[in-house]
Amino acid sequence: MIIRIKEIEQTELGDFKIELDFQEKATFEIELINPFNSKEEENFEWYFEKYISEPYTAKSRVESCQSKLREYGERLFKGVFQNNKEVYALYKKIIVEYKLTDLTIEVIGASNDFQAIHWESMKDSELSKPLTISGVIFVRKNINAVYIKTKALASPCINLLIVTARPEEENDVNHRTIQRPLIELIQKSSLRVRPHILRPGTFQRFIQHLDEVKEGYYHIIHFDLHGKVATWKELIKERRANKLSFQQYSFKGNFNIRYGVDDLKEFGGKKAFIFFESDEKGVAVPIEATELAQSLETKHIPICILNACQSAKQEGEADETSLGKALVEKGMYLVLAMRYSVSVTGATKLMEQLYRRLFENRKVEEAIFFGRKELYNQKSRKADLGYEIDLEDWMLPVVYKNRDFEFLLEKFDEEEEIAYYNKRKQYNRYKAPKYGFYGRDLDILKIEKLLLKHNHLLLIGMIEIGKSALLKYLSWWWELTDFVEGVVYLDFSKQHYTKQEIMKILAEKIFSTEEYQATINKQSLILQEGRIHQKLNADRYCLILDNIFQLKDMNLVDFLQGIKGNTLVLYGSVNPENVLQDATFRDNIYRIKGLDKEATYALANSILEKTCGKNIKAILKREESDLHRLLKILMGFPSVMERVLPHIKEMLVVDVLENFKSGDLKLD
Repeated sequence: MIIRIKEIEQTELGDFKIELDFQEKATFEIELINPFNSKEEENFEWYFEKYISEPYTAKSRVESCQSKLREYGERLFKGVFQNNKEVYALYKKIIVEYKLTDLTIEVIGASNDFQAIHWESMKDSELSKPLTISGVIFVRKNINAVYIKTKALASPCINLLIVTARPEEENDVNHRTIQRPLIELIQKSSLRVRPHILRPGTFQRFIQHLDEVKEGYYHIIHFDLHGKVATWKELIKERRANKLSFQQYSFKGNFNIRYGVDDLKEFGGKKAFIFFESDEKGVAVPIEATELAQSLETKHIPICILNACQSAKQEGEADETSLGKALVEKGMYLVLAMRYSVSVTGATKLMEQLYRRLFENRKVEEAIFFGRKELYNQKSRKADLGYEIDLEDWMLPVVYKNRDFEFLLEKFDEEEEIAYYNKRKQYNRYKAPKYGFYGRDLDILKIEKLLLKHNHLLLIGMIEIGKSALLKYLSWWWELTDFVEGVVYLDFSKQHYTKQEIMKILAEKIFSTEEYQATINKQSLILQEGRIHQKLNADRYCLILDNIFQLKDMNLVDFLQGIKGNTLVLYGSVNPENVLQDATFRDNIYRIKGLDKEATYALANSILEKTCGKNIKAILKREESDLHRLLKILMGFPSVMERVLPHIKEMLVVDVLENFKSGDLKLD
């Protein structure tokens, strides 16, 4: 059952004449008093934008905001359904006749003021929960629907493009906050999904990648970036502080997409932007809502998921403040956007539930409902200064829709099916360390960026710091997420590989059976090497040589020097590897450190639970300062933690600490 709330016109007083259509049962024309209140909006803005960074705020102000949200929802419901007795009687009849989960409310309007109403907050005062949480689906539609001219290409898989940008790197939100649980969900789901993570997260690479794939290839595009509604002066101020760059890019077909190297054309009011990475750490590239919409217009991607902040924010008379609305107006079938800034915790909860339900083959709007419900049921969010706050951010997701879309997957042909199941086998092939793999997200981001600038890199660090665990994980993660076509990982601590042995292993990986036979068995060594180099330089594979410990085999060095194209070569060592340096990685060196604090405590908890049957929270309650001191001394070295922490089963933490410092602790 669909109930349509359609804007007819806005009155001189700022209220609305609307048409209320109960799907052919009856249609009413009523006047809706505009619920906008400037003071109230300021409070909402503070609650969703500032409270998370000001968690120490007086409880009375927070409770007042939450109360006003409930009042707003009830006032809106009353204005639409309850003030007219005939309308209300029909509404009551419908919710008896239909389950709330069978109802969809479509909000159809042209004016920005109409779109700016918090429709998702609507609450029947006789129900304990808002309508969106009780099961009613809310979608926003254009008065004049815009359809993509061609459908997404038939495919045996749902093709998903994940665009993540973290310009501030270690001072930014963890770049795998959404990626990691999403990829894990995909591997566990029964639905066939083929993910691709864009690397690097620049606008230039984004446009280039869309040009490389066929129009209609992707079914879903997920933007995991920062968003903001800003004035021209605000952007100029950030550029002068070297936080923004208005770069100009020129793509094939003379398609100029940027606005100028040093300047941004002045505009009035506010516009919506999302922020891609640049080549410089800490400097973001702002992309305007309409600009992004234009870049996607001919790509025929039906569904867009935006966990970018303020991507559904509509302000005043400015037409370009809602990114979600702009994308739908260019013809996307459905867009999920955010009304205000979304917390990291909230985005994670929402997206996990959304994709979980989507991969159960549910409708997109239904999957979004489950994500919204999770936000309502689990309100705790991590805030600044170590606080946790309860946040009513269930009303932030906004669904814009043109038309229905179903994932109609075709059958695999034999070659596609083999490739798909080989990719899925990668998930099961990886064997995590005994107590799990934790952290390293920032290391992964920096390593990827360095390799994209120069394709050879030395990963150097002390013994027991976790180099091999990271390299093994990368060999799995990169192949799984389409960063490379395939990975060869070789551990020199177990075998010293010669040039010819490595060539043979690479050939088996990169060539088909027929190509392999022609290359390895029937050609001279010089031709074998030439063909392998040609293939490696044309396509992107990854060769990982771990524990090389002062590699001096000049024949192998000569072969590695010939890998100068797309293939990535990663070396793991405790030494500076001077013999290799000039020929391969040059100054492209990444020094790995111990785990960060969050990962250290997560690994410690896993070790303690599996070896001692003790939870870290219980130990912290009893021996907090001693455990903090012990973990600080262990410096986040995983192998050392694995040897030391199990002693807590038989000893107090303070005794483990003192025995470790004195060298009296028995270690394997």
